Amino acid sequence: MIESELFDSVGCTIDEFYREILKNRESEKVNKNKIPLEWENIFSSVNINSHRAKVIGGWIVNNNTVLYDHVGESMVFVPDPEHLWEI
Repeated sequence: MIESELFDSVGCTIDEFYREILKNRESEKVNKNKIPLEWENIFSSVNINSHRAKVIGGWIVNNNTVLYDHVGESMVFVPDPEHLWEI
């Protein structure tokens, strides 16, 4: 899926998505107490922690993995315009 198709599938344009990000950044400058994303735990084990945050058009999912002395982290966008994903 190319980038424009991804944004079309979640009901916003690339420009709208980036404008929203910039708007949030500007409001963070004004209000330092505002938390821009609320992270929700979706999976935890000894070596892996996964969290999600609701954003326009879906979710941002963050995974942290620790194995011995190696640390891995990934972050992906999961399209879900109606936020139907239940844990």
